Amino acid sequence: MRLGQASQAGRGFFVVLALAVLFLTTTSPSALARNAYVTNLMSNSVSLLDTGANQVLGAQTPVGFEPRAIAITPDGKFAYVVNEFSKTVSVINAQTNQTVGSPIPVGLAPAAIAISPDGKTAYVVNHNSKTVSVIDIQANQVVGVPIPVGEGPDAIAISPDGKTAYVANLDSNNVSVIDTQTNQVVGSPIAVEKHPRRISITPGGRFIYVTNGGSASVSVIDAVTHFVSPPIAVGPTPDAIAISPDGKSAYVTSDSLGNVSVIDTQANQVVGSPIPVGNGPVAVASAPNGKFVYVVNEGANSLSVIDAATHFVSSPIAVGKSPTDIAIVPDQAPRASVEAGSSARPGMPAGFNASASSDPDGSIARYDWTFGDGATGPNAGPVVSHAYATPGVYRWTLTLTDAEGCSTSTVFTGQTASCNGSPLASQSQTITVAYPGVGLKCPKRAKPRGCKFKLHAVTKKRKGKSESKVAKAKAKAGHSVVVSLVPNNAFATKLDTATKVLVKETVTIDGSTKSLFRKLKIVQ
Repeated sequence: MRLGQASQAGRGFFVVLALAVLFLTTTSPSALARNAYVTNLMSNSVSLLDTGANQVLGAQTPVGFEPRAIAITPDGKFAYVVNEFSKTVSVINAQTNQTVGSPIPVGLAPAAIAISPDGKTAYVVNHNSKTVSVIDIQANQVVGVPIPVGEGPDAIAISPDGKTAYVANLDSNNVSVIDTQTNQVVGSPIAVEKHPRRISITPGGRFIYVTNGGSASVSVIDAVTHFVSPPIAVGPTPDAIAISPDGKSAYVTSDSLGNVSVIDTQANQVVGSPIPVGNGPVAVASAPNGKFVYVVNEGANSLSVIDAATHFVSSPIAVGKSPTDIAIVPDQAPRASVEAGSSARPGMPAGFNASASSDPDGSIARYDWTFGDGATGPNAGPVVSHAYATPGVYRWTLTLTDAEGCSTSTVFTGQTASCNGSPLASQSQTITVAYPGVGLKCPKRAKPRGCKFKLHAVTKKRKGKSESKVAKAKAKAGHSVVVSLVPNNAFATKLDTATKVLVKETVTIDGSTKSLFRKLKIVQ
């Protein structure tokens, strides 16, 4: 028998998957509208909720019998729904809100699902089969043989690096560890307290949090050593758990008391008073921006929204009958696009324009620049300039962060990503910084000693004012050389934009020296 449900009889009813998440427009008018999916036990369908308007959109999407759990691919394109009674997984196209393909058969009484951070694999926990099924997402079919785990497996979480999956075994009071490279259990199960119900992982991947439904506690496992810290006391029948995207807080529902405890993950202790929500809270999720926490109340057929800063709870949002799980569509990383030159002059501003950058599902909040010479431009905006003091080859980088905090790194706490980080949120390129150079050629007749050059820029012939430092160079007979002209401060701007320059040149060939004035083309 599973613990922590508002109604044990509800396990035998049909489930509806209803897409539901709420951003309070009254407390956060600028919050980005983001969709979410909520499974409703007795409707066998999925509802789509617009979190900007806080209303259900369109007709419900039918899925299998008793949809129990849900996870969404990192790109936000597909939702995978576990149908407990049907022993299948339904796939919903998040663009059309229609199921695609045939349901995927899995084991007996599938109860939980997690999708790997790379979006390639889904892991489904089969409660009555005591196994985990592995689904290839590209093919939408089970691959390999089911992975045997402990007694009554009820929850699963994948590490942020995607290398390990952790399965909470309700009836054997432990956690199995799966190597996702081999899809085999490794080592001995990690003992926790009675009836582990749900599992979540800190974004850095170091700690695993497990709710113990029969012990009124949360166990914390070190992912490296598997050491289990002393349990954290919470309310009776703790069920669901969600860790905030910044990893600082864990939210734990108490099924029997109808509230949510908040754990400070730095101190590993409950802070403040429990937050009252609806009857029978059995699922919880944190918004990608971390500002709101969404609680599914199975016994109240509702969704509560908690302001993470103030702990204010909005009026309940009616969803389907006996809702059981929630997943929020992941935030997609912005895309950097920078126009910049490949060369610059020392001391002269080089321009960088990232106005063409974009965000596929929101807006860009930060433009953070590094210029490769030790200088930075934190949150300096899309258009910047920078002057390099000395010649050299430098690598500049722009890193974007969107309004919900998404950037280059994926944020993942076990089942569905909060932020689908991408390397496209950053752009890097080299820039060559050099003084203007002119080309000089040593004639073949200069054999065997070649040529010696000495020159500087001038304003005019004969008594012209010198505009650069004197440059010296050597070249072998029949070869060319580029000579850099280091301009005086007053001449720097003019020389930076010039295509030709008047120089006074002195050349020595085989002991014979002559001087002349001539205009030379700037070649670098």
